[in-house]
Amino acid sequence: MNYLPKKGIVLVKICDAYLLVPTRAASESCPGIASISGFEAILWRQMEKGAGYEDLLDLLSKFTMQPKEAAALRLEPMLKRLLESGFLAEEDAPC
Repeated sequence: MNYLPKKGIVLVKICDAYLLVPTRAASESCPGIASISGFEAILWRQMEKGAGYEDLLDLLSKFTMQPKEAAALRLEPMLKRLLESGFLAEEDAPC
């Protein structure tokens, strides 16, 4: 399954902290600001450019020098957390 950042979510960096901030329009579906890691910010930027699940998995696997199966164990919970908290949408769902 591929995911897309919802419209109206802005990635900002403040004092070395990466935050996903919903704008007014997106605030209805997002409970508030989410703090993400630096690497999660890299993955977020890739999703903004249209990277799919396999692209993200390849990037994470190369970055961590782990097989894809191990990388998937890190990637899937992150994507699930962002999906459940309203920051991501499934590719076929309306953003």
